[in-house]
Amino acid sequence: MDRTHSEQRRLALDGLTAALALSGWVALGSFVLAVANSQSDDGLGEHPVRRITLGVLLLGFFVFALWKRRAVWAALTRRPELVVVLAAAQIAAVAADEVVGGAYVAVSLTSLGLAVLAADDRLVWACVAVLEVGFVVGLLSRYSLAELADDGELGGVVSSIVKFPVVAFMLLAIRRLFNRFSDGAGEMLMLLRAGAPALTPALDQAVASRGAPLLLGPGEPQPIVIDLTPAEVRAVEGLAAGRAPKQIAFDQGVTLATIRTHLKHAKRKTGARTLRELAAFVARPDWPRVTR
Repeated sequence: MDRTHSEQRRLALDGLTAALALSGWVALGSFVLAVANSQSDDGLGEHPVRRITLGVLLLGFFVFALWKRRAVWAALTRRPELVVVLAAAQIAAVAADEVVGGAYVAVSLTSLGLAVLAADDRLVWACVAVLEVGFVVGLLSRYSLAELADDGELGGVVSSIVKFPVVAFMLLAIRRLFNRFSDGAGEMLMLLRAGAPALTPALDQAVASRGAPLLLGPGEPQPIVIDLTPAEVRAVEGLAAGRAPKQIAFDQGVTLATIRTHLKHAKRKTGARTLRELAAFVARPDWPRVTR
């Protein structure tokens, strides 16, 4: 009994932590947008002290959210309905700050995005309903339809109302598509692996016919096609004959730096890690057909 009570209390504390932290994340964006959208001369609206105080509190919430980000995600995975509660809390916070319009929509869509990440479809649409009701109630508590019509704001209001279900539908569709791909990814990988032996020779031939470089893994029966220049081929063959780079440069009448550059490019193209591994390519019986 004590363990159950302790577990319930821990879940409640995790939920409170998640609500406070997520409120800090979202409400800070609301405050920034509110200040940016302010049309008053002082840039902070009619109550600058109140707005500055609110900004300091929201900054504290933001720091708290960074500190408790692991607990936030853990709480959301256990109690996704917290997202709906968060949306309602954001409605109250925005209404208290007298922010209606772009800032409200930004805050609400953030809450909706959190719901899509952590909740099932029913809770997502419940979140949409809460956002719609909160938006309409908050708007009508400050303006009448006549005032909105006179100011030419009805179109923006309708657009804001339509945004919530449209964005929810889009995000849920993306989530379903992602889930379908994730569920079928294992089967798709098995099919690709099963068909690889039949597809590899045709792919090798198609790539080789275009003269492009193609490196196959060890044990493949097809020849490895490497895009080496004639100068690089001569440098590698000189190396395989037991000559040092300085001797190769003297024999070919070029500088030592040129030979070193050719060998460096040949190592990169062949995947050889050392000069000995690079020289081993010349020992292959199909060396004339290996390079292009």
